[in-house]
Amino acid sequence: MKKRTQKISRIKIDWMTASVIIAASMLSIAAFLWYFRHGLTLNYFDTISHLEIARRVIDGPTKGLAQLGAVWLPFPHLLMLPLIWSNVLYFNGIAASFFSMLAYIIAGTLIYKIVFQLSGNKTGAVAGALIFLLNPNILYMQSTPMTELLLFACMTGMVYETQRWIQTDRYQHLIYAAIASVLATLSRYESWVLLLALSVVVICRVFMHYSFKKAEGTALAFFYLAFLGIGSWMIWCGMIFGNILEWQNGDYAKSTLWVSANDPDIGNWLISAKTYYYAVVNNLSLAIVLVMFLGALVMIIARKCTPSLWPALCLFVMIPFFIYALESGQRPLYVEQINGSLYNVRFGLLMIIPAAVFGGLLVSWIPHKWWYISTSAILAGLILLSFIQTFTLSAITVQEPSSWQESYLNKSQLQVAEYMKHHYHGGFILSQSFGNEQILFKALIPPTHNIYEGSYKIWQSALKNPMKHHVEWILMRRNDRTDQVYRSINRNALSKYRSVYQNSVYELFER
Repeated sequence: MKKRTQKISRIKIDWMTASVIIAASMLSIAAFLWYFRHGLTLNYFDTISHLEIARRVIDGPTKGLAQLGAVWLPFPHLLMLPLIWSNVLYFNGIAASFFSMLAYIIAGTLIYKIVFQLSGNKTGAVAGALIFLLNPNILYMQSTPMTELLLFACMTGMVYETQRWIQTDRYQHLIYAAIASVLATLSRYESWVLLLALSVVVICRVFMHYSFKKAEGTALAFFYLAFLGIGSWMIWCGMIFGNILEWQNGDYAKSTLWVSANDPDIGNWLISAKTYYYAVVNNLSLAIVLVMFLGALVMIIARKCTPSLWPALCLFVMIPFFIYALESGQRPLYVEQINGSLYNVRFGLLMIIPAAVFGGLLVSWIPHKWWYISTSAILAGLILLSFIQTFTLSAITVQEPSSWQESYLNKSQLQVAEYMKHHYHGGFILSQSFGNEQILFKALIPPTHNIYEGSYKIWQSALKNPMKHHVEWILMRRNDRTDQVYRSINRNALSKYRSVYQNSVYELFER
């Protein structure tokens, strides 16, 4: 008994880390319940697409892993599989929101650890964690099935473990960093850029401190494991779609589907930089942006840019990446100040991670007698901003999807969904999913009997002869050549169906 007591007494409990985890958990649940109560957790158009992709893996006429597709990366959808089978959790979005909430807790905790391991100051580490945890846009996004929070958790894992490897020279941390890189690069494409930046850090570090042979072996071992996610995704695309770049230039991945040729960002570096600047400020607030850059500058000067600081500095690579993406027309991002509307404004939220890290480091650098005043001021501002924007539903990431909900096209889809909710009585539904994702979802119809463009070997045949595949319903956008059903349906076969519902956009046929 005495030995057991001595063994237990030697176990170190980091009560501050535990406190951060508990606080993050409480904030996560409270925010989710608030937004769920207001019916906002599924407001983003993409939330339904993510849920449908995961559900089709286990439910549908051609269910299987091939339903993961080749545009969105697979890890978020694979995570949903243990919960997505439940109609309740599927239709209310909890099957995916649960993992966003878990990622929020992990990311906040890792930010605390990153700052603490760099500064040794728990006050600054807590301040850094709270800059992240109390951001009203983060609180909203973690309540949704969107994939941003999963990306943030994986990215903070990449940075933290690379930093710990530099500080301790223990190989297990480099392995953990590589594993986090695999998960991140299978979650969202932004992480591919961070991995390239961290790879440069690894190369510089090993060749500065090891012999050539040891440096070469260490670097190659990291690359083989860390780039496994990217490599496996390309192999997957090649095996399933016959094109290893299907994620980049496939029919549903082309930038022209989203980027207008008249976008003012295209070909203009200055406007692209302004657009991303406004997106960052809209998500973080100008005060936090200034704290981020001031903290980074102070740390570079005060720490003489020591190697342990390099992984955190790599987070700034997202700024030139997004400016390039906008200027080259790869991604669209609209802000009110430039475009007069909002679209993908959440891209600016990526900078919350360096803002939290360097904001926390700035607090830790401030002389001790000013800690409480500076920290109290930062926290008071954060809490006030979070309270106002959360409870008034005015966060920019709430505003963006809300404007889509009021759009003409969305209302047209909801009208069709309402009709099908009350009149659908079973049977296969032939409809293009792309651009029409929420109709069957809002009608509370699972993918079980949905034949869509991803239904392997069935789709083209069903367009030619829908009755052969027992199609009872056909849904199309009227006079729209981008809708494959309207463009390719066999008109003779369609004559055996009757039009039962139509509005200005859609027409629904029943056998």
